[in-house]
Amino acid sequence: MKLRALFLGAPGVVSSGIARGWQLAGHSIAGFWYPERLRDTPDFVQDEALAARAPGVSMHGLAERAGVPVRAVPRLSTWAEANTEAAAVGADVVISALFLDLIPRTLLAAFPGRVVNLHPSLLPAYRGRWPTFNMLWDRTIDRFGGMTLHVVSDAFDQGGIIAQVAVRYPEDRNLSAYYMHLVKAGSALLTDVFPRYLAGDINPEPQPKAQAPQSNRRPSQALLTADQSADDMAWLCATIPQMTPLQVAGAAEDIAIKAFIRSTGAPAGTPPILADDGVLELDARDARVQLAIGR
Repeated sequence: MKLRALFLGAPGVVSSGIARGWQLAGHSIAGFWYPERLRDTPDFVQDEALAARAPGVSMHGLAERAGVPVRAVPRLSTWAEANTEAAAVGADVVISALFLDLIPRTLLAAFPGRVVNLHPSLLPAYRGRWPTFNMLWDRTIDRFGGMTLHVVSDAFDQGGIIAQVAVRYPEDRNLSAYYMHLVKAGSALLTDVFPRYLAGDINPEPQPKAQAPQSNRRPSQALLTADQSADDMAWLCATIPQMTPLQVAGAAEDIAIKAFIRSTGAPAGTPPILADDGVLELDARDARVQLAIGR
């Protein structure tokens, strides 16, 4: 069964890598749609630059090779022409891979049972727009990190689960390596499992109603505070700066943390102090710590 997919995604290696896996399995791409508000973001600019050097991890590069458009679209729930435009590209299925917006009922009705989402957590845990960031912040990524292939419903990340694959966070805390593992897991779900679902061999399972961890902290809220332990600060300093700037409450806004250096003793009860050598000293809940900074 060879399929033609309209990909809903975002500029970045995970969305693009999954689309590349789809192509390598012999399927085709009808087009890429991404939220128009992401145009000219750093990820978008990088995706355009990668089109020439590494087209396999660039939605622009994949689209150019396939001869299909990359299109910035308004929120689908407010775009009256969404159904017409989706039908015009000649897609058999719609695949959401890290798309940030709700897919409305009207578009779901135009592709009944053929709109699926790849979500980078083991649902029902960590629904929403920033699951990887929130799992890192909560230090739960080893429990809930992975990929879930599910049918899209009119409630965000709550459709029936087709299949899931757990993905462990690397021991060296390398976020880029983790993203590549997500790409591998997502590609396998699309190429090995999704056709079986379409053929009627797999019935989606309703998501469990039991409580599961949910956090919707924004990456812009990555802030170290004196309420955190030194161990938590060390973890956050090793992981979060790979994704978004990490700042400190009470320090200048242009200071971003590069690394955790060491604990120096008991909390001092004083505000953060910036030394001339680029070291920021501050209180954690249980220790005084030193952090390397950048500007």
